[in-house]
Amino acid sequence: MKPGPNRLAVTGIGNAMLDIISQDSNEVYRQLGLVKAAMSLIQEDQLETFFNAMGPTIQMSGGSVANSIAGVAALGGTCGYIGKVADDDFGQRFTHDLTSMGVEVDLAIAAADEGATVAATCSSPMTRNARWRRTWGRRISCEFQTSTRR
Repeated sequence: MKPGPNRLAVTGIGNAMLDIISQDSNEVYRQLGLVKAAMSLIQEDQLETFFNAMGPTIQMSGGSVANSIAGVAALGGTCGYIGKVADDDFGQRFTHDLTSMGVEVDLAIAAADEGATVAATCSSPMTRNARWRRTWGRRISCEFQTSTRR
């Protein structure tokens, strides 16, 4: 069901993001060619190598708009989210995370074979003392683009 403009207190339009957090490791930085505490853009063909090197991870939906909408939902507000995800594991996780909080979503769903998923995956090794000195490997893919199929 699409969010109705008269029923929701807040509706956000944004890029779906997925934070993928792993334990800090100098070996992972070296193996992936990452600079500690910096952001690197990752291409689609690097994803499998990147995830395999990270080891066990924690995955959380994010993005500034989705985080704001999740905050409104957590406080009991009625809210909706408009965006785009792919029909893949990342897109399904993002959709589940928001809908499980009571957020009404209106998502454009891209086919999984289009090479699109959530707008970005932000992979962040976290230091042992839990400092958020993030090293980001960011992949941007499923932006607000439309195509016409006949």
